Amino acid sequence: MSTNYDLTHTGLSDVSIPNIGFSTTDKAPEDAPREWDRALPFLAQKVIDKGYELPFPYGVGLTYVYVDQEQLLDELEIGFNGSEKTPMQFVSFDSASSINNSVQMKFDTWLFPFMNVFALLGKVDGEAPLEFTLDGDDTLSQLGLDCSSPPPRNPLCGALEGREVTVPVDAKFNGITYGLGTVLAGGWNNYFVTIPLTFTYADMEGSETEGTVFTTSPRVGYVFTLPSAGKLAVYAGGSYLESDLTVSGSVTIPDSSVNVDYKIQQSNKDKWNALLGTNYDINGRWSVAAEYQGLTGSRESFIASLGYRF
Repeated sequence: MSTNYDLTHTGLSDVSIPNIGFSTTDKAPEDAPREWDRALPFLAQKVIDKGYELPFPYGVGLTYVYVDQEQLLDELEIGFNGSEKTPMQFVSFDSASSINNSVQMKFDTWLFPFMNVFALLGKVDGEAPLEFTLDGDDTLSQLGLDCSSPPPRNPLCGALEGREVTVPVDAKFNGITYGLGTVLAGGWNNYFVTIPLTFTYADMEGSETEGTVFTTSPRVGYVFTLPSAGKLAVYAGGSYLESDLTVSGSVTIPDSSVNVDYKIQQSNKDKWNALLGTNYDINGRWSVAAEYQGLTGSRESFIASLGYRF
């Protein structure tokens, strides 16, 4: 024997967030007995007794993310021809940016009626081109090299003396992403609030780049009931994103035989951005969502997802 949850009034919601007083035409009478017979979320029966409705507790989803943002560069360390890297003082940076595309699988559960926890596993591909300029004479001085001595001279003298050397770096990265996060959420009538927090680490296989990303995106929205066609939520909010990339590698100075081994830190220029989004709950199980971030700041991103709850 099995329970048909679609026909049994157990406090299940047809939207993907917990809510109370949601306007619907097929809601059971207030005095109808309701019993939550799922293991999660904890405290579910207590909030059901207070009139709340809860989404199906478990979910799986597929998400696509595109991010294009300006980067800040600092903490440059350089070595020449395989020597140990040392921090460089006499360096200037041009503007830099990073672009990445990722596809992620998401697995989640409602641990408490107001708290969802999830894990992410995905694939990321991107690039973070940049360039930096060395003052050749000051760099030689910092390295303690005297280029006034008679030949044979150190090869660095010919590559750096009397020059400003611009070093281009075409950093490409691809790898596996791992993430953990939580969502705090609640709704009243047709209004809702969500606050997701996510920490992601990218393991770049065969690449010279690695990084971590932290995001949070508080949102406020409203749910519209579409006659016989599910429910459409629209929302607005802000997105905070902090990414830190470590880029390392080796490149040859133009017109020389000198290799520059470098290590440099990248961080995103603008942490906060405004966002607009929509979520369409086809029913209590299936949903699709789309979100755009690019209304403010130098970061632009687009997110699309498909989810299933059970």
